[in-house]
Amino acid sequence: MVPDRMKNLTRNGFTNSGWLLLVAGLTVTVGVGYSLIPRSQKISLGPSTELLSKEKQLKEDLYHLRSASYKCMLDTNGFPRQLKDVTAKTSHELSTPNTLIDGYGNKVEVDAKKFKGPYLKDLPKDPISGLDYKYSIAPGYVGNVNSSADGVGSDGRPYSGW
Repeated sequence: MVPDRMKNLTRNGFTNSGWLLLVAGLTVTVGVGYSLIPRSQKISLGPSTELLSKEKQLKEDLYHLRSASYKCMLDTNGFPRQLKDVTAKTSHELSTPNTLIDGYGNKVEVDAKKFKGPYLKDLPKDPISGLDYKYSIAPGYVGNVNSSADGVGSDGRPYSGW
């Protein structure tokens, strides 16, 4: 025995198929509406996988470039004058032949026997900016390699400080 008030609710409410049609209609409406929003205005749920991949490559490149610069310094007691010097096969192929610089920016003559280049096969480009990496020969900062990209990484730090 069903009370009278329950009969009225069933008669005046939605059926299961009615609810199904309503939910399906709303889903289609929201989906079409969302696809019409320009990509730049959509809510980002975090960094894209493409950006994360570029940032990973940036970290690896910086590690290898800095290591090459320091290996050169350990072998010869001098840093490369230019970053491209880490790809030189002999000390005669340096940007200034047979010359490197010390930690204060002073010239250092290279003993050709101590130079064990190339320290890197190729120089990569910064994957974020597409430009060459920044290399410092300023006194106190000689040998520092940094990203040439502007902006802030997904970790909140400026790329230039990575």
